[in-house]
Amino acid sequence: RWPWDRSGQAELVSRLNEAGAKVIGLDVNFPEDSVPSEDRALADALAEAGNVVLPIEFSFTDQGEFPIYDQNRIVAPIQEIRNQAAALGFSNAPLDADGIVRRVPLAADNDDQGRAYGFAYAAGRLAETVPPVQAVPLDDRGRMIIHFPGRPGEAFQRISAHQIFEEEIEADAIE
Repeated sequence: RWPWDRSGQAELVSRLNEAGAKVIGLDVNFPEDSVPSEDRALADALAEAGNVVLPIEFSFTDQGEFPIYDQNRIVAPIQEIRNQAAALGFSNAPLDADGIVRRVPLAADNDDQGRAYGFAYAAGRLAETVPPVQAVPLDDRGRMIIHFPGRPGEAFQRISAHQIFEEEIEADAIE
């Protein structure tokens, strides 16, 4: 399984939680069963942390106030893992005509399943750091224009999993 077995992902979640991460956005989908003990290790780590957002992937159909997703075409973590996530958020976004993502839907609707939020917005909601979706300026297709704050790879501090595992980073950088 990519990139590590699920107990490795569980260890990463546990270390981030122990370091005081307010929210952990684990942008790795786990859509198929693995070794049962590995699945359980990850589910247990998610439950203990209580602050992990996991991704789901939608197939978008019609556009209304917010994009509509097809509930029969969802790629989501297996139930055992999904049940322990604090939140789920869709991680895919429709591309602009030139193949670049400049706008992202903050929410998507489905009559049977209700409203789902984008991955980053779901993490912000969990951290209580984002305004209500109605207060965010959106285009006529329910998408927010991304404000890229700087050059790729330079705008935000980057911490690798290796730095977490080798304890090369201070907890206050993770908080």
